[in-house]
Amino acid sequence: AMEGVDYLIRVVDLLDTWKKMNSDSLEAVTNLVNNHVRIQFLSIDESWGIFMREEDLKQKVFQNLERQNQIYLKDIERILENMSRVISEIHTSVTALEITSLRLQAEKGIGFAMEQGVLLTWSIHDCVELTMEIWKMYSEELRLKQLMLEDIPLQNRETWIIYLSTWQLQPKIVPSVVDDYRTLVSSVRPGRRK
Repeated sequence: AMEGVDYLIRVVDLLDTWKKMNSDSLEAVTNLVNNHVRIQFLSIDESWGIFMREEDLKQKVFQNLERQNQIYLKDIERILENMSRVISEIHTSVTALEITSLRLQAEKGIGFAMEQGVLLTWSIHDCVELTMEIWKMYSEELRLKQLMLEDIPLQNRETWIIYLSTWQLQPKIVPSVVDDYRTLVSSVRPGRRK
């Protein structure tokens, strides 16, 4: 295999890990938002109907919802920490590719690293640039998720719908860039095509 390919393969594996974590976190965020909708609704006395004067019942319901929210928050925070680790590992691959590129430049000249194809028409320099772009996109997406999570308790139903859509669609991640990366790596991945 050409130099640097293992780092590229590792990044694709990390992107697969992220995809699963995003799905898990979306489920937990949806549950959290649904509980906030319930809390908002139940804060209106008329929503209790015949139980309107049952203060003990109301308090137990609110406490239960808050307890559930704490569990959802812990799950989401744990997943976001794991997403942060994925981003760190992607950055480690970027650094390793950059070191490989610099070593090749020193050993074989700058033209080799800038032009020599690692994979058909992709030079090691191109791989560094694309991996760096992947790292930046996923870093920005994580930051957006962290900001939304901090803001959820302060918002209303309309904003929550936007947040859930944003969480699912991941607007900071450009699908065509990820697809290009996957295509690049699938051409050299031993025994596996994506």
